[in-house]
Amino acid sequence: MKKAANITLCEFCSLNLEIERTAYYECLIQRLPDGNTAAEPLRNSDTVKQYAEDKQAEYCYSYKRLNGEVREYRIAQKLKEAAYEELFHLLYQPAVILDSNCFYGAKVLLGWSDSELGFVSHDEFIPIAEHLGVMPDIGQWIIKQSCLQLKEWNDAGTPLSGKLSINISIRQLNLKNFTHELLNNVLSEGALPIDIELDFTESFLLNDSKKVEEKFSELSMLGFGAAIDEFQTGYSTLVYLKTSSERTLKISRAYISSISTNPCDKKLVKAVIDNANRLGITTAAEGIETAEQAELVKELGCKLVQGRYYAEPCSADQFIQIMNCHGTI
Repeated sequence: MKKAANITLCEFCSLNLEIERTAYYECLIQRLPDGNTAAEPLRNSDTVKQYAEDKQAEYCYSYKRLNGEVREYRIAQKLKEAAYEELFHLLYQPAVILDSNCFYGAKVLLGWSDSELGFVSHDEFIPIAEHLGVMPDIGQWIIKQSCLQLKEWNDAGTPLSGKLSINISIRQLNLKNFTHELLNNVLSEGALPIDIELDFTESFLLNDSKKVEEKFSELSMLGFGAAIDEFQTGYSTLVYLKTSSERTLKISRAYISSISTNPCDKKLVKAVIDNANRLGITTAAEGIETAEQAELVKELGCKLVQGRYYAEPCSADQFIQIMNCHGTI
């Protein structure tokens, strides 16, 4: 990957973090939170000083907000190294066909473990990676590694049933040679477009142009499947799926988590599934964590599910073990 530019305080501040500008900086440490060591305030103080030095200005921080800001700032600082040194790893979470309870395909998730930060969830670092502009390089690495894994499974006689779903950021999609480079990467690593589903988050597509629709058409002609991930109510984004023969609508876990307790969310999920079914679009419910949620989305007509109720995200070796042991759940 290309080495990312250094993160500055100015860039960090624009991540919508609350930072109070004053004529001086001062770390107001009143007490240690439970579990912290005596060295922690000193480390935090040094980081606050670095904030000010980066911007050549001085800032005041209250300790109440400091811990969260320090972690995000450290993530931003270490992210460039992780991207450059390729310190990430891939996890795989199977999808399940509700009618048969069989595994069908899998979603690729990005993991990162750091000696200082510990495990950093993708929800924590992906928004920062997007902001820093390193997501296209990380995304290219994900595609290559995912295709290598598909080939490894095929060569071992344990091919993946269904497609491997890979998230694509809007920054990647907007790259001039994205389609050409994607196809080259997939083929060069021994995989085929028909083995892959490209996931695009709904929020990234809401305000985009006809150019994106054209790229969707190109990808479909090459054989890639397409999915709108974390779908809520942005029906205007469905236009991007009209040219794809393999298309999926993945319903946001924000609705699924409350489907058994919130009648309004249940009605919204039903409306989404009904409309998708009329359009010939496969529906998948994400974030299934209970048997009740699984049964409810099945009753509403959903075809696929994914979530910790069925399987945790796991390594490639663990994934094959699960597949071999539980081809049918």
